[in-house]
Amino acid sequence: EPASGRAALTLPTVSTAQLAVRDGVVLAGELDPAALDALEGTGAVIVDLTTGAEAASTERDRIAALGLEYHNLPVYGPILERDHLRELAALLGDRGDVPVILHCATGNRAAMVWAALELDRGEPLESV
Repeated sequence: EPASGRAALTLPTVSTAQLAVRDGVVLAGELDPAALDALEGTGAVIVDLTTGAEAASTERDRIAALGLEYHNLPVYGPILERDHLRELAALLGDRGDVPVILHCATGNRAAMVWAALELDRGEPLESV
């Protein structure tokens, strides 16, 4: 059981590149459309970091059809603005038992953004 005292959340595999980084938070690459159905009823929040050229409207539509919360916050390259981090931090804040999937095309930006958020929260570099 995690330090929060809650039972650990188990999320289905939604991407071939997927890593659980905290209870209920998963970093992922491109989401498998067939796997999205397994998220129905979980209340999951999907934060999509892909840009307009990459973002798949079919993904957004499918997520909405499943009754899940979807946010597209595009990250262009390795530079993050502080306001962008604040917006992401608010989306990823304490959501209780609601799982959050932070994804991009390959998982690289998701990992970079997660590391930046953790460092911004004061986590030591060694633990990020």
